Amino acid sequence: DPEQMSQHMKDVAYYLRADEVGIGNMPSYAYYGFKQVPPQGLFPAGIVPPDTPIHQIPNTEPDLPYVITFAVEQHLETYLASTGYDGISVSQSFRCYHAVANIAVIMARYIRSLGYNARAHHFGNYDLAVPPALIASGMGELSRTGDCVAHPRMGFRNKCGAVTTDLPLVPDKPIDFGLLDFCRVCNKCADNCPAGAITHDKDPVVQNGYLRWNSDMKKCATFRAGNDEGVNCGRCVKVCPWNSKEDSWFHEAGLWIGSKGETASALLKKIDDMFGYGTEEITQYKWWL
Repeated sequence: DPEQMSQHMKDVAYYLRADEVGIGNMPSYAYYGFKQVPPQGLFPAGIVPPDTPIHQIPNTEPDLPYVITFAVEQHLETYLASTGYDGISVSQSFRCYHAVANIAVIMARYIRSLGYNARAHHFGNYDLAVPPALIASGMGELSRTGDCVAHPRMGFRNKCGAVTTDLPLVPDKPIDFGLLDFCRVCNKCADNCPAGAITHDKDPVVQNGYLRWNSDMKKCATFRAGNDEGVNCGRCVKVCPWNSKEDSWFHEAGLWIGSKGETASALLKKIDDMFGYGTEEITQYKWWL
């Protein structure tokens, strides 16, 4: 039964320590059509020399109509102690990338043992762009950063993996929790981006046929690769009002209010600034020093 199997797959992912799980119809446009293969040698993750040739790649994957996506949350207290772009930033990211890779590989192998096709997608082996898969799976909305999908509870303080499969499943539906209106008026990520990579445009624009905020990913990647204070960067994660809160009824109420249109969103942003969220560096949480 597809409905029972969908719940079972979510239970498996939660057992493997996923924090959130969704199922969607796999968007065919989300598969990578081009890639750059860096020359041999050590390059930071995701960074290739600018003159690296771009190759078109045929999609040789079998027809896998469903995608299971899952997220592992990055540690809140560590972010509350961090600048967002100091040395612990890369550790935050790769702890979660490692976790979602384990989940992806185990789940794909489990599905194959049931007699169906399945392919794991993780940081070392993505064959798809994760944001469209997350949106299709009801895991969130695209944020102002242009490449991060914010979850209604976690924001984008997480890392995600996916499994594509032909195991019959019941997809979740895309969600709308008011993030578009919120991002239109907030701008905290753009104001605080040390690379100046995130756009201040009020509205998303059409880029390559898709509606999104057109941030400068090259600026972002260049800063992360050459960051003198550490490796990588998560400053946008640190300052986003949706990402940076401990669990409490007060903060849950604030986010609920902030999701009710641009006026309420602007009010939430002002309250967030008033309390200094995104600027704190709580010394007692600096466990890595």
